[in-house]
Amino acid sequence: MFICCVLRLCLLIVSGKKEP
Repeated sequence: MFICCVLRLCLLIVSGKKEP
């Protein structure tokens, strides 16, 4: 599903922003 991909991408971005 498209939403699934977006959710995973969002999680990856958030994780990267949390610990630079």
